[in-house]
Amino acid sequence: MKKLYLLLTLVLWGFAQVTEAQNVYRNYQSTAIPRPESAVSVVHSHGYVYFFQADDNGNLSVTEIDPLSMLPTGNNRHYDLSQQNIACYLNGGFEDASGRFVLFGHIWLNNTRYPACLVILSNLSSCDIYYDPSPNGSFTAGCDGYDQAIGEVYMLVNHRRLTAFEAAFPTNLHSFELDPNTNPNDYFTDISWDAFHNYFIATGTAFNFQTWKHHPFVTVFELSNYNAITHAEYVLDYSTNANSSDLKSLHTQLDMNSLIVYHDRRRDDLPSPYSYDIIWLSRIDNFWNLPTANVAESWLYELPSTKIFSRDMVYDPYKNRLDFLGFYNKCREGEVPLLAQVDPYNLASGIEIGQLGAGFLGGTCLNDYPPYEKIAHNDLKMFNLALNIHSPCSPLLIAGVDGKRSVLTETYDISASFCDIPMWHTDSQVGLALKPYPLGYLPYSPSSTSASATTLSDNVSVTILCDEDAACSHQFGGKVLNQPRLGGDPTAEITIEPDRLFVCEGFEGDIQYTLYDVAGKVLQQGVTRNGEYNSLKMYRGVYLLKATDAVGCHVVKKIVLL
Repeated sequence: MKKLYLLLTLVLWGFAQVTEAQNVYRNYQSTAIPRPESAVSVVHSHGYVYFFQADDNGNLSVTEIDPLSMLPTGNNRHYDLSQQNIACYLNGGFEDASGRFVLFGHIWLNNTRYPACLVILSNLSSCDIYYDPSPNGSFTAGCDGYDQAIGEVYMLVNHRRLTAFEAAFPTNLHSFELDPNTNPNDYFTDISWDAFHNYFIATGTAFNFQTWKHHPFVTVFELSNYNAITHAEYVLDYSTNANSSDLKSLHTQLDMNSLIVYHDRRRDDLPSPYSYDIIWLSRIDNFWNLPTANVAESWLYELPSTKIFSRDMVYDPYKNRLDFLGFYNKCREGEVPLLAQVDPYNLASGIEIGQLGAGFLGGTCLNDYPPYEKIAHNDLKMFNLALNIHSPCSPLLIAGVDGKRSVLTETYDISASFCDIPMWHTDSQVGLALKPYPLGYLPYSPSSTSASATTLSDNVSVTILCDEDAACSHQFGGKVLNQPRLGGDPTAEITIEPDRLFVCEGFEGDIQYTLYDVAGKVLQQGVTRNGEYNSLKMYRGVYLLKATDAVGCHVVKKIVLL
């Protein structure tokens, strides 16, 4: 059991280490959007962070941000959708193989909601909206991947349905949904692209009519002419004293063979206020091959009563830490956003959970049980996570709004921050089994409808809401950091050779290299030296190769493998 005083000890330790301060909260105030309703960030391969804000009046703003100073570069755009009677709501985004931004969520058109994706050119000169004309729902997760016969697709999740937009012709979309006769109470909730195997990975929630319990499911498949060819389908079977709270399952691929699966749980064997909500994490090894797939570790992290909602989850390979974003519906005044961090290869080491923005926004409300629980109230609503791989410290970015303005945070360690406060929880191990679970699919192919936004200029100002100094610079001993820009003239450089080889030149000492996909997922790591040839073991796609030497100099290079 992890008690509150242990968490407080970690927080006080963080205060004592002046150079170990952790977080910076910044507001990027757009002239075009004084009161945003949603906000997400995308770290682009050409070396900048992009912050997108949207309101319910048909306005969308994008701010280009320097990844080191986190200040706007002056390249800001305002997209006006009001002339089309469209307002958009953002849930997330990613970069495609051509460098375009792909945002997903939903739009409101004539008081009707449609799942939609927005495609914005990398130079920000245009914004096109593609939406499923079937009303209701929202795209809540998405990724860039490939149909083995057709090419690049944007795969998006909407409730019981997976929808693929052709990247070359986004007006062409193809969907398949769960068979309502075979899987009447099952839902897709997350999707990703596995560049190691050229597969898609989807997770969701399945309902077992025999036990009346919900279970997370995993399906690994490839697309060929928009037919799903499955390679593994199974459920994580665990029903003791718990059921699903929000019917949500997320996942993050750690490496070639390991997958972390999140599922929300609720203790249903105890009366309120003792019916805790639970963050349930399981690591599945050989996840893509059911005969050899196995549960390496599974743990429950129980929080106080009331409801947890999940938002996003990413793996930070530099700190070997899984970051989980959610919010906690505890106080009557509003939601409580939270960030949980844990070593995914050692779930038993325990999880750290912090209430985001609790140190500077709003007030607090107290619960009667347990007496040492303190829940902070604020107006923060956080949407997505992204790793800023263009910064030497690779901070975690959390994008959102606080009801009056946008917020983008840089976060390093939630347990050592005065911007945030810890949340009480207990930890316990789980024993579970993987069981085959075939999913029934039905084709569904609506024609996409498109619209374009009017592009205008925008002014963006920056205000620091909470700042913990020197959050990053101490990690390199105070040395001046060199960050060559893509396409610039750096003294250190990466050269891509034929046959998927690369070589580094101009660095100092040992060179740590990491290969990412455009979503920030680590695909390959290693150590090299100047002049040594190294092989890239990836399939076709767009990747970022980052090399960092012994004195902190680093270069990021975009690679396109065909």
